[in-house]
Amino acid sequence: YEIRDDFFDIVKSNIEFLGLKNIKLKKKDIYKEIDEKNIDVINLDVPEPWNAIENCSKALKPGGFVVSYSPSVPQVTDFVNAVRKNSSFVYIKTIELIEREWEVEERKVRPKSQGIGHSGFLSFARKVAK
Repeated sequence: YEIRDDFFDIVKSNIEFLGLKNIKLKKKDIYKEIDEKNIDVINLDVPEPWNAIENCSKALKPGGFVVSYSPSVPQVTDFVNAVRKNSSFVYIKTIELIEREWEVEERKVRPKSQGIGHSGFLSFARKVAK
């Protein structure tokens, strides 16, 4: 689901470039509704993932997961708090992903000295009830 035309075009191009056949791309707003039902996993990369929790609950099958990527701690907090308020889900965990570039030259292998780091967070919740 994508609402921005520019991102939709990028995703469409990536799907074609990679030759992927198991992806459906829709020009829709995940905050408003999710057409599909009995979904195994929903991955969210949106500014306000907490606003998609109810729709994810309706679309996921019991035992299914919702995973939210957030670049900031306040987004993580709001998402996790919304999951905890929804009795359909159990909150599993949040992890931070940190990118650190490495130098590899013959047997000299070490982190780059002047690394510019980037981090993001993945939060996992599992649907346990209808």
